[in-house]
Amino acid sequence: AGPRAAVSTLAISVASLARESRNAPADEIMPVITMLGDTVVMTALAVTIVLWLVWHKAYRAAWAAGIAIAATKLFELALKYGLHRARPTELAYAGASEYSFPSGHATMAAVIFGILAVLVSHAMGRWGRALVYAICGLAVVAIAYSRIYLGAHWLTDVLAGLLFGAVMTAAFGVAIEAIPPRRISERHRHHRRQEREEPRHLPAEVL
Repeated sequence: AGPRAAVSTLAISVASLARESRNAPADEIMPVITMLGDTVVMTALAVTIVLWLVWHKAYRAAWAAGIAIAATKLFELALKYGLHRARPTELAYAGASEYSFPSGHATMAAVIFGILAVLVSHAMGRWGRALVYAICGLAVVAIAYSRIYLGAHWLTDVLAGLLFGAVMTAAFGVAIEAIPPRRISERHRHHRRQEREEPRHLPAEVL
């Protein structure tokens, strides 16, 4: 009963601390923050990322992003159905969302914002990358904390989601490492430029 009890005790302590620290301003802000990690928002962002990559003809990156996001979702559902862990507070959820481990908000926010950070900073220098990762990381941490604050998840639910999301983001980064910087954004522009520069051949009857 060592580590398992210690983790459970820590999770309960953090949940109690979150309840005790609740206040009116945060009660209004946290639901807004947690909605950023909602399934509808995350799905829309994921689809936008993949379509943007396809539009720029970065097919390898599009496949890598789609696989990473789908694998993360399957991981989340498998653990929820496999462990059946109860939430700290009874909420009006059904299906897989009825269970607590891991946090779907934290898991999907970590991988989708992580992929977004990798793509946006792909052609940037060190400081530019640091800034992009800091902004996306802050958004993910805020969403994850909002789940604990609102009593929707235990600390370990959130940490597991963040960890797996980080692993999948790293895997995505490795998958597109072979794509040179600027190539993702420039490939589409090069294709459009070629189309504009191609000479237009007039029909023979016009000549």
